[in-house]
Amino acid sequence: MNTSLLSVDRRIKPLVRIGTACLVAGTVMVGLLAVDDRTLGDANVWLKPMKFAFSFWMYNWTLALILMPLTGERGRFLSAATWVNVVTTSIEMFVITVQAGRGVARTSIGPRFLIRPCSSEWE
Repeated sequence: MNTSLLSVDRRIKPLVRIGTACLVAGTVMVGLLAVDDRTLGDANVWLKPMKFAFSFWMYNWTLALILMPLTGERGRFLSAATWVNVVTTSIEMFVITVQAGRGVARTSIGPRFLIRPCSSEWE
């Protein structure tokens, strides 16, 4: 059995691609941690999206390795599960990154959402 992520079935390739995109995004956010000094709750605004990016990278690559032996047996289910995962990962990363860029956090308290702006020494 070939377990290289470079030679995966076409139905699993989107998992490898979104994982690689998350790895690149996480690496960019490491640089943003050093450049951007805005904080939200005593933590840099880029810390949370960086951790999510690296965890999605590991999750998607691990899922691709786990699903590789199943590529011949369950084609339609495997494709659907792969694309559901890719779409939800993309949406989640987009929302978290945009919120970090805006420097706000949504906290649910009761029936309303409070939007708290981040603190910055730029102001």
